[in-house]
Amino acid sequence: MGEVTPPRPDAAEVRYALGGGLMLLGAVFAAMAMAFVMSRTIGGTYVTFLMPALVGWVIGGAMGWIAHRFGVRDRLPIILTAVLAGLLAYGGYHVLAYAQALDFLSENLLSMVERAAADPQAQVLARLEALTHEQGVVAYLAFVSDPMGAQLSPIGLLGHSGLGLGTTFALMLLEAALVVTAALVSAFRRIGPAPAPAAAPRSHALLARLDDDGVVALMEQVEERDFEGAARVLAAKPSGAATHAVVLEHGDEDGPWKVAIRALDAAGAPGALRAERSVSSLQGQAMWDELRMLQRGDQETEDTP
Repeated sequence: MGEVTPPRPDAAEVRYALGGGLMLLGAVFAAMAMAFVMSRTIGGTYVTFLMPALVGWVIGGAMGWIAHRFGVRDRLPIILTAVLAGLLAYGGYHVLAYAQALDFLSENLLSMVERAAADPQAQVLARLEALTHEQGVVAYLAFVSDPMGAQLSPIGLLGHSGLGLGTTFALMLLEAALVVTAALVSAFRRIGPAPAPAAAPRSHALLARLDDDGVVALMEQVEERDFEGAARVLAAKPSGAATHAVVLEHGDEDGPWKVAIRALDAAGAPGALRAERSVSSLQGQAMWDELRMLQRGDQETEDTP
């Protein structure tokens, strides 16, 4: 047996996959850059809620630009990327701010002998743990949640009120949610609404011209889902002057078909729509095939001497 050649992905699939990967990379890079920018704002330019919203907006803008260029419109990968990048930016900011705070405290609380004798950050952290009775990063957060350390970090905004560690955690959750939300809004705003799917082209087949009685009889057969009977009505010659045209409108095989009744204009061509009924593609095809068989039989009868 010969080797089976695997199908090659088309250009649209390759472009979409490339766009998704670049969107993820761009979001991560933007998140790391914005985390660094936020960590440089400890000196007083950080504004609670406003800065996280701005960070999320920048991240979402980078994501949206890439997604728009490469046609990535599925909501799930965009949402997941925004959540990942938003949390990375906000979490990265706090990691950098934590390291800077320990350095600041070691320079201002420890003597030169203490800094030379052991790891300055470890000594500062030990003091924070002794003061707050917490451990690690939580000890730092508890310290900035207290009036004595509130000025050390922007998230100590509520520390002056003495509301404690729980309030700081709530503030951090709100800001993290704000980063993600702003990233999503910014990304979807740049991507824009998805283009409406193009309407499938429809074909029209003129089945017959009927008088008023024929139209009534046809509609009765269609309502009863007797499409062989409907075909017989279409194949019969009208007893009076034809007043309506019966048009079968059909698109793809899976879409619905329509039996349309249209008034004949002065030139005898189908004009204004009077009534229509939707049928499945199988029902429409069955009626059409039956009609052609009846017409073929009538033609053969006329040709027979």
